[in-house]
Amino acid sequence: MKKLLSNLFFVLFFVGLGFGLSILYVYLSQDRQTTNATKTTYDLIQEGDDHYQEKRYSQALGLYQLVLQKEPDNLMARMRLGQLFQLKNRHLQAISEFELIVQADPDNVDALYRIGKIQVELRNFEEGESYLKQALEALDQNQTEKEAVHYQLGLAQLWLSKFAEALGNFQTALAINRKTIPPFFIAVSSLPATICRKACWDYAKLPSSK
Repeated sequence: MKKLLSNLFFVLFFVGLGFGLSILYVYLSQDRQTTNATKTTYDLIQEGDDHYQEKRYSQALGLYQLVLQKEPDNLMARMRLGQLFQLKNRHLQAISEFELIVQADPDNVDALYRIGKIQVELRNFEEGESYLKQALEALDQNQTEKEAVHYQLGLAQLWLSKFAEALGNFQTALAINRKTIPPFFIAVSSLPATICRKACWDYAKLPSSK
């Protein structure tokens, strides 16, 4: 009898403990939701950025999406969401977010550049070239992204066998910032055009460059 009562006590204790923890979890979840509901969208984005910096990507994702539920036109949150998708190689979702930004802000250099870069990575070179040219047109003369846009545009044109244009973009990027350009392109940029063309073509066929 004592053993039965003892077993019953432990069963009731653990059932009660589990129930109590469930109630606590629900309370904390509701409290967190209430707290998030009272925060400004800027605060939520900043909190998401903190999670992003610490590589807590699922938490960052949730906060950016929460901002967009509140403010679908918030381009800052949409850019962050697209960057997160891009980081996780969710390319089509990233492109979708960046395209929404371009619809709202056709001269958004960052969104145009990122779409172009992803398209090049997906081997959609003509689309990549088109977006990167748009990014270049939207750039101010002194914007720091200029060398990166020229470099990516050069890569797209390299794969499209537009060697003279590719070389021109590599040389422009090189003139702005040598650190942007891998050693290969620094070397070929100083070669005669005919030799450069063959070097670029051979480089394009290398498995490591695909």
